[in-house]
This record gives sequence, C-alpha cells and structure tokens, in this order.
Amino acid sequence: MGRAIARLAVWHRNAATRRVLRELPERELADIGLTPMDAAMEASRPFWDGSAGIVAERARRS
Repeated sequence: MGRAIARLAVWHRNAATRRVLRELPERELADIGLTPMDAAMEASRPFWDGSAGIVAERARRS
C-alpha cells in the first residue's frame, strides 16, 4: 500500500510541475534555458511518464 501511495504522490508532482511549466512566460522559460516549444513538449507528457524529459536533458548540459 505504501508503494502505491508513493507512486500517486510522484504522479501528482509530475502533473503539478508540468502544469506550472505550461504557464511560465517566455522570459522565465529563457531564464531556465527552455524555449516555449520545449515547455509545451514537456507539459504535454502524461503524468505517469516520469522519465527524464527535455528539462532534465537541458539541466545536464548546463
């Protein structure tokens, strides 16, 4: 049961993070090294997809 709750928490965090990313203005996206297209691609990923996306890839390059 604990693993299921932990997974739900991760899914909730993924959804919330992607929702915030979708709403960031272009200037703030540029501050974190993303384009609006990058943000749209990341935000469109399903909440259950926890694999590293464009945001993680860009962070590794920095």
